[in-house]
Amino acid sequence: MSVETTVPTLPLQNSTIPVGWTYGGFWRRALAALIDTLILFVVSLTLAVAFGYPLAPQMSAGSGASPVALAGC
Repeated sequence: MSVETTVPTLPLQNSTIPVGWTYGGFWRRALAALIDTLILFVVSLTLAVAFGYPLAPQMSAGSGASPVALAGC
């Protein structure tokens, strides 16, 4: 009895890369991830300053409120 099996092909095996394009290596992709992280950090920090900090409780030097009291613990 003969059983015929086929090996599935990966999607990228039969596709072609456009002329002039190359896949990025590890360090190029790591650098791109670092740049993306820095961009997202700057955007999120800007949004936090614009919308988050004004909503936070204000602590003045003479108020006597401790961070534990403000947290409600």
